Amino acid sequence: GRVASMPMRQRGGAARVASIAQDLIAVGTQLEFPVFGVVGTVSATCRYVGDKVFVFVENRQWDTEGGSVFQSHVDGLATLFEQSTPADSQRGIYDLAVETFGAPPDVDGHEQVFLLIVDLPFSGLIGLFDANVADHAIPELRRDVIYLDELAVRRQSYLARGTLAHEFQHLIHWNWDKDEEVWIDEGLSGYAEELVGFPDADPNAVPAFLDAASLPLAGFFENESRYYGATYLFVTYLAQLYGQPLISQIVAQARNGIFGIEDALEQIGEVGDFEKSWAPWVLANMTGGQAGFDYAALAGRRADPFEVESLPLPSISGFAERWGAISILFRTPGNLAIDFDGEPAGRYRVWSYTWRNGAGEL
Repeated sequence: GRVASMPMRQRGGAARVASIAQDLIAVGTQLEFPVFGVVGTVSATCRYVGDKVFVFVENRQWDTEGGSVFQSHVDGLATLFEQSTPADSQRGIYDLAVETFGAPPDVDGHEQVFLLIVDLPFSGLIGLFDANVADHAIPELRRDVIYLDELAVRRQSYLARGTLAHEFQHLIHWNWDKDEEVWIDEGLSGYAEELVGFPDADPNAVPAFLDAASLPLAGFFENESRYYGATYLFVTYLAQLYGQPLISQIVAQARNGIFGIEDALEQIGEVGDFEKSWAPWVLANMTGGQAGFDYAALAGRRADPFEVESLPLPSISGFAERWGAISILFRTPGNLAIDFDGEPAGRYRVWSYTWRNGAGEL
């Protein structure tokens, strides 16, 4: 899910889940939906039927039922999903995402994806895909559904629209790889936002990561902006470096995490070495894209360093977990003698980067 700051197989129908035939859905059809955090179900009515999406609105949120969701909100999201995005005026989120990530599942017998605008019960929760709904114990409640919070739809349009792409990637990824590591899945969903034209949908995510760039990239994820920022930047870097074929392969890989990335690299004819991609990404973040290390999503921003204004200085203690990095900036003139004392059992890289007269040397 998306909280605002405050998954080599053949691609296509082979991975689809067996579907269950359902009745015809039209504007005005009312259905019950399970909602994460809500006891029982929520009643919602269909307000839009398209070729690729049904848009349902929780009844009590509709304008004529005492709520503040209008037809204009519904039509805008439907157009974005089916027809036109900021990235491509001729293609919606559905076409761009399917081309890049693969086909979505079909657990309900409908070609369309369900979009439910609802009051999500947790503060700051903008949207989500809930795999428990696709696997619901009651067959009639199993649906390919994306949830968007009604308040975000009304008051945080840019974030809500980016989140629609974000959660659609989660839905697609679940179809291909149900046990993918969270950091990979979230990174791909962050990239989905940029893919359709909503980069930095959460404006706090990238700055939060660059302010704490020592956090481990791989294998660990907390529901905080800095982790979303880290994984978004890394996947976007991979997409710029290797193109759409790599992203498609990562989603299709049965293996997870770093192993999935390495297998995906080999599938497109590259060296399957995660570190060979991670190291230049770290250098780009630390140098702000200088010295030939750059990618568009970074936009000239850089990791905040620990600054040293004068020497001599007692030892500096820092801790970087696996696949994390620490940057120390020496602002002192003249030559420097620096000792690095790393844990003997670990593997480390230490870079020295010097900036003089408008040029950087690594």
